[in-house]
Amino acid sequence: MLLTSISLASVLDHYQSPEPLDVLVIGADIFNSDIELIRSLPQRFHKRQVNIFFFTPPAELDQIKNYQSEKFPMVVNWRLYAPNMFPQYDRLLYLDNDTLVYTDVLPMFDLCPDDKVLAGVPDFFYYSQRAWFMHIDAPELKDTQKYINSGVILFNVPRYNQKIRPEAISKMLSETHYKYPDQTVINRLAVNEMAFLGLNYNYQKDDSWLFWAKRRYPETFADFEQARKNIKIRHFVGYLLRSRPWQHLASYDQFERDFWHYEMLVRQYYLDQSQRLHYNTKSRLDNAYLDEDGNKLP
Repeated sequence: MLLTSISLASVLDHYQSPEPLDVLVIGADIFNSDIELIRSLPQRFHKRQVNIFFFTPPAELDQIKNYQSEKFPMVVNWRLYAPNMFPQYDRLLYLDNDTLVYTDVLPMFDLCPDDKVLAGVPDFFYYSQRAWFMHIDAPELKDTQKYINSGVILFNVPRYNQKIRPEAISKMLSETHYKYPDQTVINRLAVNEMAFLGLNYNYQKDDSWLFWAKRRYPETFADFEQARKNIKIRHFVGYLLRSRPWQHLASYDQFERDFWHYEMLVRQYYLDQSQRLHYNTKSRLDNAYLDEDGNKLP
């Protein structure tokens, strides 16, 4: 949960609106004490208008049979069911927990038009080379520069639930084994129903990758270079061995330094709160999850 806390700290730090904001965390097997610490995090940033709620994974996962993926566990597919879990919201902004947010998220909720099921950012690797890699996995996709990365997704909840049913998601995950399961499923089911955000809303690579892209794919390099000047969300997508900030000791750029800034801030806050609340191993028990109606589970 530390990665989730770091990402959440960046959201809280940049949230400027007095409007209430609900943060919905889907998790399993989380200690009760950890839940209480994370729920108190808005106090550290003086953002009492932000409320954090915890929920168990979607029940529809039981419908998925014969799921196979060597690299991606079932947890990556939870996001696909989020709009169905929370139909009371008009828009949902999904964030992977390996993200840092550098903008107030409230204006982002206006970026998905009413006639689209979601808004997202193209996957950098495939955008850079204009590849046709997905032809077999996703024959519906005619332009792989419009193949979105699933780490940042803005859902139009009513339209998504109208157009994409949980049964269709489960069926596709059961019958076909993709290299990138959640990402390919959402791109297939939402084809022609997606709006596209600027690359800076899910900036997925570091400067060493940018240098590589400049040499290999100069025709698309300018798009990444422009986005690099005003990053709204930095997404630490791995591409080389130990390329993420928590996988090596040195900090190679400002985004990695910011990651460790929030890590140290959150860790110190949790240490202080744990001491104040006299937490011990007994505090790990009785996980305080909520069901889909917001009721505490027994």
